[in-house]
Amino acid sequence: MRQHIKLTLSRFPHSKLAFLCVFLLLMFLLPRLLSWLSATDYQPGAVPSGLFQVAVSSHTGKPFELVSLQEARSPALAGRTLWTQAARFSEDEGIREAEVRIVAQSPQGTLIETIDSDNDHPLTLTSRYRVTAGRIDPVSLQTFSPGHVMSGILLAIVLSKLLFFVLRTLKPLPIPQANEPQEKP
Repeated sequence: MRQHIKLTLSRFPHSKLAFLCVFLLLMFLLPRLLSWLSATDYQPGAVPSGLFQVAVSSHTGKPFELVSLQEARSPALAGRTLWTQAARFSEDEGIREAEVRIVAQSPQGTLIETIDSDNDHPLTLTSRYRVTAGRIDPVSLQTFSPGHVMSGILLAIVLSKLLFFVLRTLKPLPIPQANEPQEKP
């Protein structure tokens, strides 16, 4: 059994299937990691990016609309209220999807997350904000774009090649056999 493990481990750095599996795993994980690392957290009172969106009630057939925070605070939206319920809709046969999630409710307010995904412009915006007595406090903004995917693929190629280069140059440690005498130091 130990001999089989030794042979398997010694062949791992030379296996194309192992390289492919590691590469695909990294290609899947790295874009999400890059998106998470590039997220912006806002301090109380900070002015968020123009991409930051909040959900407001809609006068059209949709349950809610996503608008920029500046637009939500403007007098032009008089008569419309903040949307504070979980909901989801899709328009143009799934080309654009929007979702509102209630992340947490506490005495400090309701933490809401909006997700806006548009297939025409492959960008997903995730805005988190806290609503307290009608006041909106931005918490964070995370984007996921083709740039994250391309960077993740390039990093996956480099990291996979580097990992397998290092594994090929390292000599496997010898596994002592059961019938070999052990040397005492």
